[in-house]
Amino acid sequence: MADPTPNPVDKTKPAVDPQSDPESAAAAEPVVLSPATCKIIEDKCLRVLALPGNRIRGFRVDTLMGQDTAFYRLDNGQIYLTPKLVKSIEKYAPQNVGGTVSAVLHHEAFHSIATRFGFDGLSPSQMYLANHIEDVRINQAAVEFDPKLSFDYRDLMNVVTAQRKGMEGEPPLKTNQERICREVLDFFTKVNHISYSPKLRPKIEVMSVNKAYLQETRDVLKEALPHYNRFIQQRPDYFDHMNNDKRSDTAFRELQEIFKILDPYFDFQHEPNSMKEMEQAIKEQEEEDKKEKKQQGQGQPSKQGQPKDGQGQPKDQSKGGQ
Repeated sequence: MADPTPNPVDKTKPAVDPQSDPESAAAAEPVVLSPATCKIIEDKCLRVLALPGNRIRGFRVDTLMGQDTAFYRLDNGQIYLTPKLVKSIEKYAPQNVGGTVSAVLHHEAFHSIATRFGFDGLSPSQMYLANHIEDVRINQAAVEFDPKLSFDYRDLMNVVTAQRKGMEGEPPLKTNQERICREVLDFFTKVNHISYSPKLRPKIEVMSVNKAYLQETRDVLKEALPHYNRFIQQRPDYFDHMNNDKRSDTAFRELQEIFKILDPYFDFQHEPNSMKEMEQAIKEQEEEDKKEKKQQGQGQPSKQGQPKDGQGQPKDQSKGGQ
Protein backbone atom coordinates (compact mmCIF):
# COMPACT_ATOMS: atom_id res chain seq x y z
CA MET A 1 0.00 0.00 0.00
CA ALA A 2 1.23 3.49 -0.79
CA ASP A 3 2.12 5.87 2.01
CA PRO A 4 -1.15 7.51 3.16
CA THR A 5 0.49 10.93 3.51
CA PRO A 6 0.09 13.34 0.59
CA ASN A 7 2.92 13.26 -1.96
CA PRO A 8 5.04 10.69 -0.10
CA VAL A 9 8.81 10.63 -0.57
CA ASP A 10 10.64 7.29 -0.40
CA LYS A 11 13.70 8.10 1.69
CA THR A 12 15.30 4.75 0.81
CA LYS A 13 15.91 5.94 -2.75
CA PRO A 14 18.42 8.57 -3.89
CA ALA A 15 16.99 11.94 -4.81
CA VAL A 16 16.60 12.61 -8.54
CA ASP A 17 18.57 15.50 -10.00
CA PRO A 18 16.13 17.27 -12.36
CA GLN A 19 18.95 18.84 -14.36
CA SER A 20 20.98 15.67 -15.00
CA ASP A 21 17.97 13.38 -15.43
CA PRO A 22 14.87 15.41 -16.38
CA GLU A 23 12.86 12.35 -17.54
CA SER A 24 13.33 10.51 -14.24
CA ALA A 25 12.57 13.71 -12.36
CA ALA A 26 9.28 14.06 -14.25
CA ALA A 27 8.43 10.41 -13.53
CA ALA A 28 9.15 10.96 -9.83
CA GLU A 29 6.64 13.81 -9.60
CA PRO A 30 3.42 12.73 -7.83
CA VAL A 31 0.41 12.27 -10.11
CA VAL A 32 -2.59 14.14 -8.72
CA LEU A 33 -6.08 13.38 -9.98
CA SER A 34 -8.84 15.98 -9.99
CA PRO A 35 -11.84 15.61 -7.65
CA ALA A 36 -14.05 15.08 -10.72
CA THR A 37 -11.87 12.21 -11.93
CA CYS A 38 -11.79 10.67 -8.45
CA LYS A 39 -15.60 10.79 -8.44
CA ILE A 40 -15.70 8.99 -11.80
CA ILE A 41 -13.41 6.26 -10.44
CA GLU A 42 -15.49 5.92 -7.29
CA ASP A 43 -18.70 5.61 -9.31
CA LYS A 44 -17.23 2.96 -11.63
CA CYS A 45 -15.88 0.98 -8.65
CA LEU A 46 -19.36 0.83 -7.18
CA ARG A 47 -20.77 -0.34 -10.51
CA VAL A 48 -18.40 -3.29 -10.92
CA LEU A 49 -19.15 -4.39 -7.36
CA ALA A 50 -22.65 -5.23 -8.65
CA LEU A 51 -21.30 -7.82 -11.13
CA PRO A 52 -22.52 -11.33 -10.26
CA GLY A 53 -19.88 -13.75 -9.01
CA ASN A 54 -17.19 -11.10 -8.40
CA ARG A 55 -14.67 -11.63 -5.59
CA ILE A 56 -13.50 -8.04 -5.24
CA ARG A 57 -12.44 -7.11 -1.72
CA GLY A 58 -11.37 -3.55 -2.34
CA PHE A 59 -9.82 -0.98 -4.66
CA ARG A 60 -6.55 0.92 -4.52
CA VAL A 61 -5.37 3.91 -6.48
CA ASP A 62 -1.65 3.57 -5.86
CA THR A 63 1.43 5.08 -7.46
CA LEU A 64 3.20 1.68 -7.74
CA MET A 65 6.61 3.05 -8.81
CA GLY A 66 5.05 5.24 -11.48
CA GLN A 67 3.69 2.21 -13.36
CA ASP A 68 1.08 2.88 -16.02
CA THR A 69 -1.18 -0.07 -15.25
CA ALA A 70 -4.07 -1.75 -13.46
CA PHE A 71 -4.38 -5.31 -12.19
CA TYR A 72 -6.32 -7.66 -9.93
CA ARG A 73 -4.46 -9.63 -7.24
CA LEU A 74 -5.71 -13.12 -6.52
CA ASP A 75 -4.11 -13.22 -3.07
CA ASN A 76 -5.93 -10.25 -1.55
CA GLY A 77 -8.84 -9.75 -3.95
CA GLN A 78 -7.99 -6.11 -4.59
CA ILE A 79 -8.04 -4.13 -7.83
CA TYR A 80 -5.12 -1.73 -8.27
CA LEU A 81 -5.35 1.30 -10.55
CA THR A 82 -2.48 3.74 -10.97
CA PRO A 83 -3.05 7.51 -11.36
CA LYS A 84 -0.60 7.45 -14.25
CA LEU A 85 -2.89 5.14 -16.23
CA VAL A 86 -5.86 7.42 -15.50
CA LYS A 87 -3.85 10.41 -16.75
CA SER A 88 -3.08 8.48 -19.96
CA ILE A 89 -6.80 7.84 -20.39
CA GLU A 90 -7.52 11.55 -19.93
CA LYS A 91 -4.86 12.34 -22.52
CA TYR A 92 -5.65 9.75 -25.20
CA ALA A 93 -9.41 9.21 -24.69
CA PRO A 94 -10.70 12.61 -23.48
CA GLN A 95 -14.03 12.03 -25.21
CA ASN A 96 -14.76 8.95 -23.07
CA VAL A 97 -12.81 9.09 -19.80
CA GLY A 98 -15.61 7.52 -17.75
CA GLY A 99 -16.22 4.71 -20.23
CA THR A 100 -12.52 3.91 -20.60
CA VAL A 101 -12.01 3.82 -16.83
CA SER A 102 -15.06 1.56 -16.72
CA ALA A 103 -13.44 -0.77 -19.28
CA VAL A 104 -10.31 -1.03 -17.12
CA LEU A 105 -12.28 -1.79 -13.96
CA HIS A 106 -14.58 -4.26 -15.72
CA HIS A 107 -11.54 -6.05 -17.12
CA GLU A 108 -10.03 -6.44 -13.64
CA ALA A 109 -13.44 -7.32 -12.15
CA PHE A 110 -13.83 -10.13 -14.68
CA HIS A 111 -10.42 -11.41 -13.63
CA SER A 112 -11.89 -11.66 -10.13
CA ILE A 113 -14.82 -13.64 -11.55
CA ALA A 114 -13.06 -15.94 -14.01
CA THR A 115 -9.36 -16.26 -13.19
CA ARG A 116 -8.82 -19.04 -10.68
CA PHE A 117 -5.22 -19.97 -11.45
CA GLY A 118 -2.17 -18.15 -10.21
CA PHE A 119 1.16 -17.91 -11.99
CA ASP A 120 3.19 -19.77 -9.35
CA GLY A 121 6.06 -21.67 -10.93
CA LEU A 122 5.97 -19.72 -14.20
CA SER A 123 8.93 -17.70 -15.37
CA PRO A 124 8.38 -13.93 -15.78
CA SER A 125 8.08 -14.34 -19.55
CA GLN A 126 5.58 -17.16 -19.16
CA MET A 127 3.61 -14.93 -16.80
CA TYR A 128 3.74 -12.15 -19.40
CA LEU A 129 2.45 -14.49 -22.11
CA ALA A 130 -0.13 -16.17 -19.85
CA ASN A 131 -1.58 -12.79 -18.89
CA HIS A 132 -1.90 -11.83 -22.57
CA ILE A 133 -3.70 -15.08 -23.31
CA GLU A 134 -5.99 -14.89 -20.26
CA ASP A 135 -6.89 -11.27 -21.05
CA VAL A 136 -8.55 -12.38 -24.28
CA ARG A 137 -10.76 -14.90 -22.45
CA ILE A 138 -11.63 -12.21 -19.90
CA ASN A 139 -12.48 -9.52 -22.44
CA GLN A 140 -14.60 -11.87 -24.54
CA ALA A 141 -16.57 -12.79 -21.41
CA ALA A 142 -17.01 -9.11 -20.47
CA VAL A 143 -18.39 -7.98 -23.85
CA GLU A 144 -20.66 -11.03 -24.03
CA PHE A 145 -22.03 -10.08 -20.62
CA ASP A 146 -22.49 -6.42 -21.65
CA PRO A 147 -22.08 -5.76 -25.42
CA LYS A 148 -22.00 -1.99 -24.79
CA LEU A 149 -18.58 -2.45 -23.18
CA SER A 150 -17.06 -3.16 -26.60
CA PHE A 151 -17.06 0.57 -27.41
CA ASP A 152 -15.26 1.38 -24.15
CA TYR A 153 -12.76 -1.44 -24.74
CA ARG A 154 -12.02 -0.02 -28.18
CA ASP A 155 -11.10 3.33 -26.62
CA LEU A 156 -9.00 1.55 -23.97
CA MET A 157 -7.03 -0.34 -26.62
CA ASN A 158 -6.46 2.95 -28.47
CA VAL A 159 -4.97 4.33 -25.24
CA VAL A 160 -2.68 1.29 -24.95
CA THR A 161 -1.56 1.70 -28.58
CA ALA A 162 -0.85 5.41 -28.07
CA GLN A 163 1.15 4.66 -24.91
CA ARG A 164 3.38 2.17 -26.70
CA LYS A 165 4.27 4.52 -29.55
CA GLY A 166 6.69 6.34 -27.28
CA MET A 167 8.41 3.22 -25.95
CA GLU A 168 11.96 2.23 -26.84
CA GLY A 169 12.38 -0.04 -29.85
CA GLU A 170 13.06 -3.73 -29.44
CA PRO A 171 16.70 -4.91 -29.63
CA PRO A 172 17.83 -6.22 -33.05
CA LEU A 173 17.14 -9.87 -33.77
CA LYS A 174 20.16 -12.17 -34.07
CA THR A 175 18.64 -15.61 -34.74
CA ASN A 176 15.55 -17.22 -36.23
CA GLN A 177 14.59 -18.41 -32.76
CA GLU A 178 14.55 -14.82 -31.51
CA ARG A 179 12.40 -13.83 -34.47
CA ILE A 180 9.94 -16.68 -33.78
CA CYS A 181 9.68 -15.54 -30.15
CA ARG A 182 9.09 -11.95 -31.23
CA GLU A 183 6.47 -12.94 -33.80
CA VAL A 184 4.62 -15.22 -31.37
CA LEU A 185 4.44 -12.36 -28.84
CA ASP A 186 3.35 -10.01 -31.65
CA PHE A 187 0.51 -12.39 -32.56
CA PHE A 188 -0.81 -12.71 -29.00
CA THR A 189 -0.49 -8.95 -28.45
CA LYS A 190 -2.46 -8.16 -31.61
CA VAL A 191 -5.21 -10.61 -30.68
CA ASN A 192 -5.32 -8.98 -27.24
CA HIS A 193 -5.89 -5.59 -28.88
CA ILE A 194 -9.03 -6.82 -30.68
CA SER A 195 -10.19 -9.06 -27.83
CA TYR A 196 -13.39 -7.01 -27.45
CA SER A 197 -14.51 -7.95 -30.99
CA PRO A 198 -17.48 -10.23 -31.67
CA LYS A 199 -16.76 -13.32 -33.81
CA LEU A 200 -13.12 -13.25 -32.77
CA ARG A 201 -12.19 -16.80 -33.81
CA PRO A 202 -12.14 -16.21 -37.62
CA LYS A 203 -9.97 -13.15 -37.07
CA ILE A 204 -7.51 -15.21 -35.00
CA GLU A 205 -7.27 -17.77 -37.81
CA VAL A 206 -6.42 -15.06 -40.35
CA MET A 207 -3.89 -13.33 -38.08
CA SER A 208 -2.05 -16.60 -37.37
CA VAL A 209 -1.08 -17.00 -41.03
CA ASN A 210 0.31 -13.48 -41.37
CA LYS A 211 2.68 -13.63 -44.36
CA ALA A 212 5.07 -11.26 -42.58
CA TYR A 213 5.80 -14.10 -40.12
CA LEU A 214 8.33 -16.84 -40.77
CA GLN A 215 6.86 -20.12 -41.97
CA GLU A 216 8.17 -21.69 -38.74
CA THR A 217 6.21 -19.13 -36.73
CA ARG A 218 3.04 -19.89 -38.68
CA ASP A 219 3.58 -23.62 -38.06
CA VAL A 220 4.01 -23.05 -34.31
CA LEU A 221 0.85 -20.94 -34.16
CA LYS A 222 -1.08 -23.51 -36.19
CA GLU A 223 -0.17 -26.18 -33.63
CA ALA A 224 -1.04 -23.92 -30.67
CA LEU A 225 -4.30 -22.53 -32.06
CA PRO A 226 -6.67 -25.42 -31.14
CA HIS A 227 -5.54 -25.12 -27.50
CA TYR A 228 -5.82 -21.33 -27.67
CA ASN A 229 -9.39 -21.48 -28.99
CA ARG A 230 -10.43 -24.03 -26.37
CA PHE A 231 -8.84 -21.79 -23.72
CA ILE A 232 -10.86 -18.76 -24.82
CA GLN A 233 -14.09 -20.77 -24.92
CA GLN A 234 -13.96 -21.44 -21.17
CA ARG A 235 -16.39 -18.68 -20.21
CA PRO A 236 -17.02 -18.00 -16.52
CA ASP A 237 -20.11 -19.31 -14.77
CA TYR A 238 -21.37 -16.36 -12.71
CA PHE A 239 -23.68 -18.31 -10.43
CA ASP A 240 -21.97 -21.68 -9.90
CA HIS A 241 -18.57 -21.27 -8.25
CA MET A 242 -17.66 -24.96 -8.56
CA ASN A 243 -18.37 -24.97 -12.29
CA ASN A 244 -16.49 -21.68 -12.62
CA ASP A 245 -13.43 -23.21 -10.94
CA LYS A 246 -13.69 -26.24 -13.23
CA ARG A 247 -13.71 -24.05 -16.35
CA SER A 248 -10.70 -22.11 -15.09
CA ASP A 249 -8.85 -25.41 -14.45
CA THR A 250 -9.65 -26.51 -18.00
CA ALA A 251 -8.33 -23.20 -19.34
CA PHE A 252 -5.11 -23.59 -17.36
CA ARG A 253 -4.55 -27.09 -18.77
CA GLU A 254 -4.88 -25.68 -22.29
CA LEU A 255 -2.40 -22.94 -21.35
CA GLN A 256 0.10 -25.59 -20.25
CA GLU A 257 -0.28 -27.31 -23.61
CA ILE A 258 0.48 -24.01 -25.36
CA PHE A 259 3.66 -23.65 -23.31
CA LYS A 260 4.74 -27.19 -24.26
CA ILE A 261 4.45 -26.23 -27.94
CA LEU A 262 6.36 -22.97 -27.47
CA ASP A 263 9.08 -24.44 -25.23
CA PRO A 264 11.46 -25.52 -28.03
CA TYR A 265 11.31 -22.08 -29.62
CA PHE A 266 10.70 -19.64 -26.81
CA ASP A 267 13.42 -18.44 -24.46
CA PHE A 268 11.43 -18.33 -21.25
CA GLN A 269 14.47 -16.99 -19.41
CA HIS A 270 14.23 -13.73 -21.32
CA GLU A 271 12.49 -11.06 -19.25
CA PRO A 272 11.02 -7.97 -20.93
CA ASN A 273 11.92 -4.79 -19.04
CA SER A 274 8.25 -4.16 -18.35
CA MET A 275 8.05 -7.47 -16.47
CA LYS A 276 11.15 -6.66 -14.39
CA GLU A 277 9.69 -3.29 -13.41
CA MET A 278 6.31 -4.80 -12.59
CA GLU A 279 7.88 -7.55 -10.48
CA GLN A 280 9.81 -4.95 -8.49
CA ALA A 281 6.69 -2.83 -8.05
CA ILE A 282 4.69 -5.80 -6.77
CA LYS A 283 7.47 -6.78 -4.36
CA GLU A 284 7.49 -3.26 -2.92
CA GLN A 285 3.70 -3.35 -2.67
CA GLU A 286 3.88 -6.65 -0.76
CA GLU A 287 6.36 -5.12 1.69
CA GLU A 288 3.94 -2.28 2.30
CA ASP A 289 1.16 -4.82 2.89
CA LYS A 290 3.29 -6.64 5.47
CA LYS A 291 3.97 -3.38 7.31
CA GLU A 292 0.28 -2.56 7.36
CA LYS A 293 -0.66 -6.01 8.72
CA LYS A 294 1.93 -5.56 11.44
CA GLN A 295 0.48 -2.16 12.34
CA GLN A 296 -3.01 -3.66 12.36
CA GLY A 297 -1.81 -6.37 14.74
CA GLN A 298 -0.54 -3.65 17.06
CA GLY A 299 -3.98 -2.09 17.26
CA GLN A 300 -3.52 0.68 14.68
CA PRO A 301 -6.43 1.22 12.26
CA SER A 302 -5.98 -0.33 8.81
CA LYS A 303 -6.61 1.41 5.52
CA GLN A 304 -6.69 -1.89 3.63
CA GLY A 305 -9.20 -1.95 0.79
CA GLN A 306 -10.13 1.73 0.87
CA PRO A 307 -10.07 3.47 -2.51
CA LYS A 308 -7.79 6.50 -2.45
CA ASP A 309 -7.71 9.81 -4.15
CA GLY A 310 -4.93 10.95 -6.49
CA GLN A 311 -2.71 11.98 -3.59
CA GLY A 312 -2.86 8.62 -1.84
CA GLN A 313 -5.38 9.75 0.81
CA PRO A 314 -8.13 7.28 1.78
CA LYS A 315 -11.50 8.34 0.42
CA ASP A 316 -14.16 9.51 2.86
CA GLN A 317 -16.36 6.41 3.25
CA SER A 318 -19.30 8.60 4.28
CA LYS A 319 -19.45 9.78 0.65
CA GLY A 320 -20.09 6.32 -0.72
CA GLY A 321 -16.50 5.17 -1.43
CA GLN A 322 -16.10 1.42 -1.57
